Amino acid sequence: MAEDLFVFKPGEIVKRPYKLLPYASPEWQENATWFQMKARKITDQNTSGRGGTIAAGQQGATFIFIAPQSFAEDVGHTWEEYESMASRLANKVRDAAKMGAEISSLTNSNIDLATIGKSFSSSNFATAASNLTRTAYNSVAGSNIPKIKIDTPLYYSGSQRRQLTVEVDLVAESRETIKRDVLDVVQDLMRYSSPGISSRSTIDFEFPYYFEVKLIPSEGIKYTTAALQAVQPTYGPPWINGYPSHCKLSLVFKDISPLFRKTITHGSIINVIKPTLVIGQTTKNPGVSKQTTSAQKQSSANSAGIQNQQKQRDTGNRR
Repeated sequence: MAEDLFVFKPGEIVKRPYKLLPYASPEWQENATWFQMKARKITDQNTSGRGGTIAAGQQGATFIFIAPQSFAEDVGHTWEEYESMASRLANKVRDAAKMGAEISSLTNSNIDLATIGKSFSSSNFATAASNLTRTAYNSVAGSNIPKIKIDTPLYYSGSQRRQLTVEVDLVAESRETIKRDVLDVVQDLMRYSSPGISSRSTIDFEFPYYFEVKLIPSEGIKYTTAALQAVQPTYGPPWINGYPSHCKLSLVFKDISPLFRKTITHGSIINVIKPTLVIGQTTKNPGVSKQTTSAQKQSSANSAGIQNQQKQRDTGNRR
């Protein structure tokens, strides 16, 4: 299974640095801001609901980094000119006016069809065509440009999903933990962002993990369904036993949820079916609901059978 490849176990908290002391005072450490990324497996996706539905599986590791000095967040919208029947008609009238002016200029020129025919039948076609072009350019009078400008309404047509770019510094705490502090963290994030090979066939695959991303303790930036689109490490010295002791790590997240006002406030608006509940809808897992419904039907049937048997016994006693 793909999970066997991860260094950090499901549910494990990976905090970098482990502690801020002696680099900061106890008061500053207590009030520090951290960037948290909690990985969770995607077992299935479907198109139901607004923006689709994710079936979530087991939780992966949780990575907590000291917040970098800056975050880059991208929120974009698309506004387009509205093409109405009136604007299309006005554009056709403008094109017709332009064509009429050009035809009028051509009619008043010294070029006729006989002249054009002679040029194409000439043995020296290149020279004849060049002379014809020069004559046409010099003889055709200029045409007036229609003073028509079509102004149409600008309307909202869509929004791009949010994108978050974060750059963090990973530094080894000691020679003994150099691999676990830097390289293992980077490569586990790469594994979480990548699909897994399925054992069922040569064409099936396992979905990558998604991330619940937020600042703590404030939750000023919050993505509850974020895809990790890019993991870009830049390793640096000193190199110890073949491992880097420093890394500038750039992470690019894209929100799986469509963008609405509520998305920014709550982190996501799509359905996420976890093993016990659906976020935002407080409904049970459909599989559990079906099992419960079947059990209830069976229980009702049993109760009905017992009641019928009781009625038959009561009827027999009265007889």
